[in-house]
Amino acid sequence: CAFWQRISYQRTMLFLVGLLFGLAAINFIFFSRGTVPDTYLIGMIGFSSLFLFLGIAASMDFRSVLIILLCMAVIYFCYCLSFLMENGALYVNDRFGDVFDLQNWEFSSGTSVTQLYQNVGTFLGLGALSFWFLSERWSHNIRVVSAIAVVSAFAAIIVVSQARGAAVGLMFALIISMTRRQFQSLVIVATTAALILLPIVLTIDIEHLPIVQRTMNEIQSPQPGTRLSLLKFAYDQISNFPNMIWFGRGLGMFPVDLGASAPDWLLSSNAASVYPHNPVVEALYELGIFGALVSVAIILAPIALAWRNFERCRCEISFYVFVLSIYLTSGSLAYSNLFYFIYGVTMGKIYELGSESSGTVAFV
Repeated sequence: CAFWQRISYQRTMLFLVGLLFGLAAINFIFFSRGTVPDTYLIGMIGFSSLFLFLGIAASMDFRSVLIILLCMAVIYFCYCLSFLMENGALYVNDRFGDVFDLQNWEFSSGTSVTQLYQNVGTFLGLGALSFWFLSERWSHNIRVVSAIAVVSAFAAIIVVSQARGAAVGLMFALIISMTRRQFQSLVIVATTAALILLPIVLTIDIEHLPIVQRTMNEIQSPQPGTRLSLLKFAYDQISNFPNMIWFGRGLGMFPVDLGASAPDWLLSSNAASVYPHNPVVEALYELGIFGALVSVAIILAPIALAWRNFERCRCEISFYVFVLSIYLTSGSLAYSNLFYFIYGVTMGKIYELGSESSGTVAFV
């Protein structure tokens, strides 16, 4: 059937993912099994594989997935807009507000409601991209105006929620998603809007925008638990113990070395957010140089394989670039289900284009 054809066609991408999981399993057995529970390895391989196959299946009808993502984004947008109108900001006392009225509910992973701004940014970004591609069948002028209005509204909430990875990812994804005509139209509309709104823009103190101010504070005075402090810890450990660069410290050992409890993935864990927030750095620390190289190869493989047919897979590659931006700034080896889902979608699209060029049947 088409599903198994899509899996068997992209042996390169599957081999790389399987190689990473194999390295993780071997590394876990020899270096960290006595400290880190088996559920961590099971959760990483099991759920990442599951979402990869779900993505491959979803690629056969990705338009339906876009509709679902857009509906989810509209729900997120309505909740955020309602909270924003009621409280004047999405942040209360420098913490992300209880937008969804979850009160003090703690997630099983240890995440609190104050950290849901990343989820908000992610799904609003996915919704913005979904609307952009769903509107491709509309007339050109209607599409440009409506797409700019919807994408701008979603992007505004992303910025207000201070989801920085999603904001940067959406910008790059939209640039990649445009044809030459669309890009020219956008430049004309954006230039006109900028000239009209120039007096207002000049009055904005960009340095004191919350999303900019928060970033500058983290760079100038990194606090424990922030991305820069976690990356610095990884750098210091590798510098002080250079031999670990070959085979790493062991899968799941980063939070243990930092003084947190060992991650268990499937169960409640306070170590859920204690990772370098960059899977390549995490792979280098825990799996060694070989794991890091395989992680880089996994990231680059879809872009390299889709390069010749880039125009025909702009949608999937745009989504991949968006998710990749979040993956590289907030992702981890074990908690990246969305990345593997979109990875599977991209894999399925590459199969479809490859089967067409070779004259084989793409759908059975």
